[in-house]
Amino acid sequence: MGISHEQHAPDKRLDGIVQRVLTTRLDDGTAEIQVPPSGAIYLNYRTFGPIRVRFADGSEHEAAPLYCGGQLVSEMPVAVLQAPVGVVGLEFSPTGFYRLFGVDCSRLTDRMLDLAEIDQAFAAALLQRLEAAPACRRAVIMQQAMIERLPTKPAPSIAGRAAARIRETRGRIAISELSGEFGITPRHLRRLFARKVGVSPKQFAKIVQFNCVAAVLQSGDTGAMHDVALEHGYFDQAHFVRDFTRHVGQNPTDFMASGNHFLDVYLGRKAHF
Repeated sequence: MGISHEQHAPDKRLDGIVQRVLTTRLDDGTAEIQVPPSGAIYLNYRTFGPIRVRFADGSEHEAAPLYCGGQLVSEMPVAVLQAPVGVVGLEFSPTGFYRLFGVDCSRLTDRMLDLAEIDQAFAAALLQRLEAAPACRRAVIMQQAMIERLPTKPAPSIAGRAAARIRETRGRIAISELSGEFGITPRHLRRLFARKVGVSPKQFAKIVQFNCVAAVLQSGDTGAMHDVALEHGYFDQAHFVRDFTRHVGQNPTDFMASGNHFLDVYLGRKAHF
């Protein structure tokens, strides 16, 4: 089965808005990809063949040509790709999607949404540009469209600064402490995160903690599993294994042995966490 996954650094003008550009290509056959939570919202453009996304309740939805993937809290959907198919995706910073589109990001949580449902005119214009472009230019065009939406005077964001603080502490900060640092109540911080990030600060911290562990496991320099668990804030190895399995759909040992290139790329987030 000819499937490939790659990641690229975004245009520097999108610093603080887009974290990575991700591409997937399937040349023959069918592929099923389980998608774990990553702490990000995505905007994806698919070409050629269909992509169906299967959710935990058994429902399946076909992805629009230009669609958004929201934060994942209770879902670990499965993307079913039918060759030939290609995907170009933009992975946003925690508040990047909100800063460009101004949409309540909780609308996207555990869902995929046609971009036209958020901004119909923009989606139609971008889709037209993408369909007329050669494959090698589509990632550039998607980024250029985001640059054209950049606010002229970016307003400081408590949610963005709090998300950066969570990353800085590798998810190991109490929400009461975090809200105190910004002079707001935990309830206010939760409302800000729901609207601008799509998950609560506690959920975001848990995803950050998980991604830090995944990065260590991917590096191969893990040492004893018990030590990895303690180093990343888990009370014991059993708790760590349960949490890891819930997030990625397999236990840490299987994850390290799987050779799953999609997960290697998708969760390869040491540069961000």
